[in-house]
Amino acid sequence: QSIEGVISKKAGVKSIRVSLANGNGTVEYDPLLTSPETLRKA
Repeated sequence: QSIEGVISKKAGVKSIRVSLANGNGTVEYDPLLTSPETLRKA
């Protein structure tokens, strides 16, 4: 599965955008439901 597919299914994730060309991504999430550490482990 794609990075976007896996992360977008996690609780608290509102949106995700990944640019493989630029080597970066942006995740909008609810800090009451998840954390950057949890999303990095995904």
